[in-house]
Parts: sequence; structure tokens; C-alpha cells
Amino acid sequence: MAVYRAHAPVVSKVLVRLGIPTQDIEDAVQTTFVEAIAGIERFEGRSSLRSWLLGVALNQARNQIRGRIRQRANNALLAVEATPSASAEELLGKEQQLDRLQQALDRLPPLQREAIVLCELSELPAREVAALLGVPLGTVWRRVHDGKLSLKKWLTEGES
Repeated sequence: MAVYRAHAPVVSKVLVRLGIPTQDIEDAVQTTFVEAIAGIERFEGRSSLRSWLLGVALNQARNQIRGRIRQRANNALLAVEATPSASAEELLGKEQQLDRLQQALDRLPPLQREAIVLCELSELPAREVAALLGVPLGTVWRRVHDGKLSLKKWLTEGES
């Protein structure tokens, strides 16, 4: 309990900065600590307990962000399907676009996908993303840039 009281506020702030919605923070913090307890044997003491917990929180946030991206895509598809004026061809076209976008995101190398998701889709400032990932700001920008180029290439393939 003392570990939770000592570290929960920092974990909470990191999760907020990673884009976890305010209403989900408490659950995300608790899940982080449950996962930390379940995986405590992986804590080797090479870093501080706080750093290790923040790594667990980062993984928790990554999982939630991936889930939200998929949920947004599904919601967009449902919204398109609910539009009475949309023809079957239009619905199929929108569904195919969403599928292509998800497939393109899935094709990105994990570090680029992470940067795109955190900076572009979750709209976190690149400076915060750099601090959370422990990389220079320029590295974050390079990953976003390279990821966008790859996405553009993959999404425009076959459109010519």
C-alpha cells in the first residue's frame, strides 16, 4: 500500500500525458499496479522502482491507445453504415479505407507506430513523447516523419 501511495500520483500524471482519458485514469493506474505485482519477478533492480513502474504504465497506455484507435475505426465504420443516404458501394469503400489504414498502421515498425500514435493520433506534444520514451526530441520527429512517409506510400499504392 505504501508503494501505491508513493508512486500512484506520478503514474497517474504519466498516463494523463500519454492520452488516457480522465475518466479512465483511476482504472489505468490500478491496472498498472496489478500488472506490476503480477510481473514483479521481472524487476531486476537495475533501475528505480519508480522507473520500472512507469515502464509498466507506458505499456498499459500503449495497449489502451491501440484499443482506442481500433474503436475509433469501428465507430467511424458504424457511423458510415448508419448514414441512410450512403450506397452499398460507398459503405464498402469506407470500410476498405479503414481496413487499409489499420493495415498500414500495423505494418509500421513498432517505434514509428508508437510515435505516430502518441504524437498524431493522441495529439501529445512531441517533447512529452520524447521524455516518456527517453529519446531525444529529434528522434521522435524522425520516427513520425518516417512513419508518415511509409503510411502515405502504403495508402496510395494501388490508387493510380
